[in-house]
Amino acid sequence: MTLRSSLLRVCVIIVSAGLLTGASCNDLGEQGTGLTQDGEILTSTRSVEARNHFTEGNKLLEAGKWEGAIDRYSEAIENDPRFGEAYENRALAYMRHRKFEKALADFAEALELGPESARLYFNLGNFYSMHAMFEPSAKAYRRSLELEPGQASALNNLGNSLSSLERFGEAEAAFEEATRLFKDKPEAYNNLGVLNERQGKMAEAERFYQKAIEIDPKHPDAYFNMGAMNRRAKNAREALRYFKLYLEKDPQADDKGKVENWILRLQGELGQF
Repeated sequence: MTLRSSLLRVCVIIVSAGLLTGASCNDLGEQGTGLTQDGEILTSTRSVEARNHFTEGNKLLEAGKWEGAIDRYSEAIENDPRFGEAYENRALAYMRHRKFEKALADFAEALELGPESARLYFNLGNFYSMHAMFEPSAKAYRRSLELEPGQASALNNLGNSLSSLERFGEAEAAFEEATRLFKDKPEAYNNLGVLNERQGKMAEAERFYQKAIEIDPKHPDAYFNMGAMNRRAKNAREALRYFKLYLEKDPQADDKGKVENWILRLQGELGQF
């Protein structure tokens, strides 16, 4: 996921691991089994009926059917009122359905039921970040990393929250840790480019954008940021080249119409009618 802006394109990671499967490492028992996102088999003490509703809710959530997912998770909770994972996944469904107060209430219930998990705090951080509440989002991401150090997604999103708070040194440290641990992922490099551009360090920003492109030539956000940076610098030819590459890499971009208008204006400036 990216935060869309006419100025900068920031990569925010909303990972599929945020969707629970009904069992956690602290949920071990003898009465049933479940699967983690990595395919690891874990046992679960949940009632069969509650787990069945929960599994149905997961399928509906993955299919984008938010209301149906909410109904199934609610049925799972009716069968097992202490099913913390059902509260957390229902919170994710509420988030996508834009019922934010209910989402926050379900996150609170999941925290109350416990146990604490890195995944739960990561999802809570995403919730706060969506609402530009960057202080609590940074706190949630930090707690996620305390519980499970070395998460690329949490480090990346923590850096974005700290950057939005203009705590640039801390943001840089988070992004650099992500690039150190995960050298083959472009998101943190792109975000280091944004961080440097916000501070007026254009040469460094370009270096990081180019590094993101080198790692993943199909990653669209760095192309967009290179185009936007050159457009602001009145370098029409390079801006035009990067915006065309951006639409080539992401032909279904949400802001396709706006970027196409920029391309037409730049072509006009260059006499390319």
